[in-house]
Amino acid sequence: MTSFDATREYGPLLFRAENPTEGMRRRTVRWLALVVLAAALVVTAFSSAFMLRESGGPPPWWVYVLLWPGGFLTLWAIFEFLGLLTAWWHVGWAVDVHERGVVESRFGTVRQAMLFSGGVIDQNRALFTSPRPDVGTGRLTASWRGELKEVSSKIRATAQAVLVREALARLRSGQSVAFPGRREPNPGIMLTPDQLKLPDGREFEYSRMRIQYYIALGDGEGNRLTDDPAKADGFHILTDNEDPGFRTRGGYAVPGLERRSPHLAVVREVLSILIDPDGHRTMYRAQHAPKEQAQP
Repeated sequence: MTSFDATREYGPLLFRAENPTEGMRRRTVRWLALVVLAAALVVTAFSSAFMLRESGGPPPWWVYVLLWPGGFLTLWAIFEFLGLLTAWWHVGWAVDVHERGVVESRFGTVRQAMLFSGGVIDQNRALFTSPRPDVGTGRLTASWRGELKEVSSKIRATAQAVLVREALARLRSGQSVAFPGRREPNPGIMLTPDQLKLPDGREFEYSRMRIQYYIALGDGEGNRLTDDPAKADGFHILTDNEDPGFRTRGGYAVPGLERRSPHLAVVREVLSILIDPDGHRTMYRAQHAPKEQAQP
């Protein structure tokens, strides 16, 4: 599929999704049959009416029987053609999600290929933008219909793990990591080796933060706090200072980290490892144990 070895460049293939062409081919064949039928009815009706008019007789009733359905089918074929033009744009796309990158192709031709490292997860559709693409502009362009609807969550989950490892490596080497804001060019959250800096200038030291673990009850009943990370399925980042803190479900949470944002999900994961590495490992292993046991 690719002009280069994607597995060698980006690691094992984890997920593949595509919008196949078979359904659109059948739909196009049905449209062509509709066009032929409509043309046959209209041409037969008009040619018969023209010949009868030359002989001086009025058109018989069966001419109208052919003309009316022929005209209706012609209009139907026109609207169906407009729909086909739009629908064909969504077929032929394929996205391969690898361990370290993603490859997008259409009809077997690679359009985008990029590593997750150094990239940015889109805030709206969980797509990916890379500053160093091997092929293309560095931003996925596939039309997200059909099977491709589900690939965005896989891209986000896979890229998130890479970005977390990358952020931790930079922090441990003494560098800072900045994340984009909700809207450009607004700044976002910045992590330094010892502090979390918010866009409004406030700073929170990791040594004065803690993790609050919870169990989601479901059915809109909220969450229940727990001291056992192995039973938890989520967590909050809390501060020990009520003045700059923000109340969130019984605690004072750093603002912004509860929003549904893939970038902030990376921030939450990095902070949980920095603040409570033992609790993070315990929760991670407990959550993945059932999946590993289910595998043959």
